[in-house]
Amino acid sequence: MLGLVLVVLSFLLYGAVLLAPFLPVSLQRRAALTVMLVISGEAAFWLGALMLGREAASRLRRGLDPRRPGRRWERD
Repeated sequence: MLGLVLVVLSFLLYGAVLLAPFLPVSLQRRAALTVMLVISGEAAFWLGALMLGREAASRLRRGLDPRRPGRRWERD
């Protein structure tokens, strides 16, 4: 359960990157915030994938693969 929460959190962190340029702070702080959000999102995704296990992580990876538009969530 925690693994899935971390994966979802990683998507939210990446979504927050889109809001960073509109914050009323200096350019340096926006850049630092963007870097922190990307690193946190990446860490949360991989930690969540590690907790979910090999099968769930490979299924998630297949589901997010843009080369498989019609068969994203199918089992092999």
